[in-house]
Amino acid sequence: PADRSDGKPAGVRKPKSTERPPGAPATQKQRSDKPAAPPTGSAVIAIDPAGMLAAQSRLAVRLVAGLQTEKPDAANLVVSPASLAMVMTLIDLGADARMKAALARTLAFVGDVPAAKPGPRAAENQKGRKGDRGRTAAASPPAPDLAGLRTIVSTLQSDKDLAEALSVANAIWIDPAAKPKDATLAAVTAAGGEVFREPLGTPAALAAINGWVREKTRGMIPAMLDRVPADPGLVAIDALYFKDRWRTAFAASRTRPAPFTRLDGSAVDVPMMAGTIEAAPMRSDDDVVAVELAYTNPRFALVLLTSKDKPRRAADFGAALRWLDGRDFAPAAVDLSLPRIKLEERAELLPVLDALGLKEARMSPTALEGFGPGQRIADVIQKTVLTIDEAGTEAAAATAVVTVRSAIRTQNVRVAFDRPFWFALRDRDTGMVLLAGYVGDPGRAMATAAAAPEPPPAA
Repeated sequence: PADRSDGKPAGVRKPKSTERPPGAPATQKQRSDKPAAPPTGSAVIAIDPAGMLAAQSRLAVRLVAGLQTEKPDAANLVVSPASLAMVMTLIDLGADARMKAALARTLAFVGDVPAAKPGPRAAENQKGRKGDRGRTAAASPPAPDLAGLRTIVSTLQSDKDLAEALSVANAIWIDPAAKPKDATLAAVTAAGGEVFREPLGTPAALAAINGWVREKTRGMIPAMLDRVPADPGLVAIDALYFKDRWRTAFAASRTRPAPFTRLDGSAVDVPMMAGTIEAAPMRSDDDVVAVELAYTNPRFALVLLTSKDKPRRAADFGAALRWLDGRDFAPAAVDLSLPRIKLEERAELLPVLDALGLKEARMSPTALEGFGPGQRIADVIQKTVLTIDEAGTEAAAATAVVTVRSAIRTQNVRVAFDRPFWFALRDRDTGMVLLAGYVGDPGRAMATAAAAPEPPPAA
């Protein structure tokens, strides 16, 4: 079924040739030409390239900020907003209304994040993007639905012209014991995802998952998971692979060791590429400067943003982080120095997503009712690999959402009485308090008792 009576997906317009829509293709074994219709009572979120860019840019900043909070000593932080959003479009298919709303907010498609508005008014969102204009209110019934994003992903998967530069793939492994709804799995297939039904608590299932990721990332990510939790429900995975050459390559002969100044002011020598780029889009002010590098495929670009003065933490770039969307850049001839880069990162994203508003909804016993009763997201793991050299860029990302069949049980709350505490021993029936007190040093109490003299024998 389609989202509209005329057979065209609702809330999605085909990007013009001059635009650079997000995502790209990958071959899938199971795909329908039409996206699955959203559940009754849901509102399709209209997504066009401008709305997608606004949401993805905000999500990128939030993820990096969250990871820096989780790992304050980390020198490098790499995330894939695209991979996270794409895997969550599959989770959205089995989510209840509350979970759908939380996913849309967490992914920055609704809430206090600029995003395209539903239906025919989507174009209005491109006007007056300053201040509160172009913002949507917090999600409320009907629940927002990510069908628009699924449509874009499906379209990009089928675009064979992009296969050499960018490929994306999605799949779900679901344990039969989870008792998923057939209609939900059919919707996953219709959205371009592969579906595998098999017991997940086996070495064979783990090997299959890791092998799939290795294949889809062309070997850049050899393994995704090292274990599957007890009582597994499903493992949903998105994998993307990108490779393209610079439009203006760096001459390898100009690469030299050069100092890179770290946050603490110390310097380390790194292989520093150098080149002159004519008419490179750039933007600068008194504090920061940004440059956009083009690839041979014109729909892709890399924006680089740095400070002009002392090194800054990721969060200290402030409003200049909006420049990552590449807007308001002007062409200039640029003599550019850029380190050769090879990064491999693994991130536990669930704490960050919980801080962004996912936790309350995901803990509900009905959060993922379409995938079976009692499902709860237990892990969201993302792996990224990035290589930047004189010729171009190669990158891969994979995001795994792992659920357990235990949403009806709450997580253990750790309470440690390892500091002074009060106590009261009471009789529930009568209300009498038998003993009460305050313990400030239990070790001293035991030592005092041990040192007490023996009582004299009874006469």
